[in-house]
Amino acid sequence: MESKDHNNILFIENDTFYSALATAVSKNFNYSLVSCRSYEEAIQYISKDIAIELLFIDTELSNNTCGIELAEKLLKIKKLPLFFITSKKSAADIQKMDKLSFYGYIVKTSTESSIRANIKMALKLHEASKAQQKENGDFKETEEQFKILNERYEAILSSVPDIITECDSNKVYSWANKAGYEFFGPDLIGKEISYYFVESPEIYDRVKPVMDIESGLYYVEAQLYRQDGKKRLMAWWSKVIRNTDGSTKGSISIARDITDTREIETKNKRVEARIASILKINQLHTDDYQELLKQIIEEAAILLDSKHGYLFFYDEQKQHFSLGSWTSSIAMECADCCQLEFQLSDKAGIWAEVIRQRAPFFINNFSEPNPLRKAFPDKHIPIKNFLSVPVFRNSEIVAITGMANKAEDYNDSDIQELYLMMDAVWKVVERKLANEKIQELLVEKDLLLKEVHHRIKNNMSTIQSLLSIQADLSANKKLKTALLDATSRVKSMGLMYDKLYRGKYEGSLSLNDYLPSLVQEITSMFPDYEKISFRFDIGKDLSLPVKQLSPLGLIINELSTNAMKYAFGSKDQGMISLLARKAGGMLSIAFEDNGRGLPKNLNLENPSSFGMVLINSLVSQLKGNSRWAKPSFNAGTGFYLSFTPVEG
Repeated sequence: MESKDHNNILFIENDTFYSALATAVSKNFNYSLVSCRSYEEAIQYISKDIAIELLFIDTELSNNTCGIELAEKLLKIKKLPLFFITSKKSAADIQKMDKLSFYGYIVKTSTESSIRANIKMALKLHEASKAQQKENGDFKETEEQFKILNERYEAILSSVPDIITECDSNKVYSWANKAGYEFFGPDLIGKEISYYFVESPEIYDRVKPVMDIESGLYYVEAQLYRQDGKKRLMAWWSKVIRNTDGSTKGSISIARDITDTREIETKNKRVEARIASILKINQLHTDDYQELLKQIIEEAAILLDSKHGYLFFYDEQKQHFSLGSWTSSIAMECADCCQLEFQLSDKAGIWAEVIRQRAPFFINNFSEPNPLRKAFPDKHIPIKNFLSVPVFRNSEIVAITGMANKAEDYNDSDIQELYLMMDAVWKVVERKLANEKIQELLVEKDLLLKEVHHRIKNNMSTIQSLLSIQADLSANKKLKTALLDATSRVKSMGLMYDKLYRGKYEGSLSLNDYLPSLVQEITSMFPDYEKISFRFDIGKDLSLPVKQLSPLGLIINELSTNAMKYAFGSKDQGMISLLARKAGGMLSIAFEDNGRGLPKNLNLENPSSFGMVLINSLVSQLKGNSRWAKPSFNAGTGFYLSFTPVEG
């Protein structure tokens, strides 16, 4: 028996033809001839998987066995290349052979050369069959691999969230992934790509160059209709596909829905722009209220990309509108035809709908018929679209802001942005209004205060004149003296009010402005006034509020009066000195004269004269300390007072 690794030819035949066949095989072919005589022997060879290349079967075996029937049985067990050996060619045998797949037959009477030629032909057919089987096997394997790759390719493209499409040279969709069908719909294939473009073919013209580019990617952003009819902003990356001859086969494109992303970007930019506008308005340094309002409405128009804008104040109780400000575009184009103040009435059209609805209102098809719209004044600017937002304070509408003629349609985002901006800047408006009101009240207060001071001064002047007249008419010396003292005291207070009236009162008065003039005014009432010289040394930065200045003035009045009445007598010359200093938080006053000095019998702690009692009382009112002593020039009288000044 031959090795499994050796090529064998299995021969099933009677002994008479074996030697001729064996000679032909051994001389001309690299094969071994294996012989068997029965079906059972053949089964043993085949089942042991000996390398059999050809199967030769005699059609007429011994024991009346039919070789053709035996071949049919063996081929059912294992497909082997078959060659018949026969001594005759009957029609019945040929018909049986035709039912089987065989290479040919050899007639036993054939010569060695004929046998050799038939075997050679059979082996060639067998080699060709093996090559074909191998080729068929390789093709099948390649086909299976391609099928696996195609399934993998389809799975990958189906899982990609971006839209992938392919179109032919006529710009007709020929293929799409799952995302493409989900976006455009199941009937995508066969549609021209222009079918889905918004405002096609105008915008569609922007993607035409994709079919003309030589290489690289072409990028474009455009709005397309989704299968539900909604407009979506799409980002497209497209590349042309060419045939081997360079002609355009079509293009393949990847698309991504960037609507939400772009809306977020736009919203973020708007928020940044709104914050910048609010900061700009807050940092606006102006006392002009109208300039502030104009800046607000101009910034709002820029934020909403609107050509026109206005702001009207509204009084809900009176249903009355008054212009706050409007953009320069309105001021230039229709200021002459628009009213600046008016009442809410049935004649008020769409722009007043925000008041009626107490909610934001916008309309984008302004040119179309609308029952809410009323007739416009002549020369009014044409309106394309319109938006208005109410400004609320404590559930009351205090103003309305309107925008018009935006390049695109107004939407809810515009309402929100204008709402937020006006809510923020209205606080600036209210603060500005409050400041203006405060300034008005301050002016009124200042005028009123000056009027009060003026009236007090006039009344004091009247009292002073009456006391002076009464003193002149009195024959009683003591009464006359008392009346003159009272006159000087009234004059002291009148002088202070005169300073308040004439000066810009800010809560306090300068001692340097008040005390020297007070001393000179009081002393000028006496006959020998010209003989008196004065020395004043008062810090220019010293001031006191009226509540301390009034008692201090009365003290200086009493000291000046006493000096003129008692200090100098018949002296040819006299001198009065007044000094004021502030140190260690205390204000020190020194009033000195070079007269005859205090009487020796004067009881300073328990004085009997009204003037001395008044001085002590006023010192207590100031919560100060005082003493009497000789002045620095060792002659006359010195009065020294110290107290804590308070803020005005």
